[in-house]
Amino acid sequence: MQAATTSPLPAIVVVSPPSTAVSAAVLSTSVTTVTAQATDAEPPASTTLPTPATVAERTAPVPTPPASIDAPPPAQTAPDETDPSVIVPKMLGVEAAAKRAFKAFAECYRSPSMCDPSAVYAADSPALTHLRTFIADAITSGRYLSENERGSYIHVETYTFPRQQEATATICMYDAGITLGPPNARGKPTVIDDSIVSARLEEKFVLVGDEWTASEILSRVELGSGDHCQRL
Repeated sequence: MQAATTSPLPAIVVVSPPSTAVSAAVLSTSVTTVTAQATDAEPPASTTLPTPATVAERTAPVPTPPASIDAPPPAQTAPDETDPSVIVPKMLGVEAAAKRAFKAFAECYRSPSMCDPSAVYAADSPALTHLRTFIADAITSGRYLSENERGSYIHVETYTFPRQQEATATICMYDAGITLGPPNARGKPTVIDDSIVSARLEEKFVLVGDEWTASEILSRVELGSGDHCQRL
């Protein structure tokens, strides 16, 4: 029986447990290497902390690109008042408004108690204020307009447009209406005024929505008895 040979005992490797409080240098000396494999092991990863400049570069805010500036809208040009396609519709609109006001006034004066002055002239206009006073006085005195118009009419002679929503027109008025009053002793209406006259008016109009409306009588010049207007 052969004596047992004694094999050399393996070297004991002592490893200190990792600690977050121990520096990287201490951890690197905690392990005792005895074999070639331990000697050839890869070095520990670098624990070099980033410099303040590196941290600043990583945390620096990304600059925000400037907000885009929209180009201003193109300037709107005023309509060409010499263009027939622009001026003619405006002239026709003012003419229609003048005739509408002339007719509405006559209808209002024929039945003062049934009159709605706001249907004749623009709201809050001088002409509307005057008509309300005129109708109130007609009701008090018993005056009204005869149904017999005797051919009364108006003719618009000139137009001006000082502002985009304002117009002025020169109007020749042939007035042959008969103003009547309370009945006389025989029960017939009293004739207060049956004269036939002509007058030239300067009248202002305003654009309300898309419709021209009479607003103010700027002036009135008496032309005398008879018809002095140019009927078209």
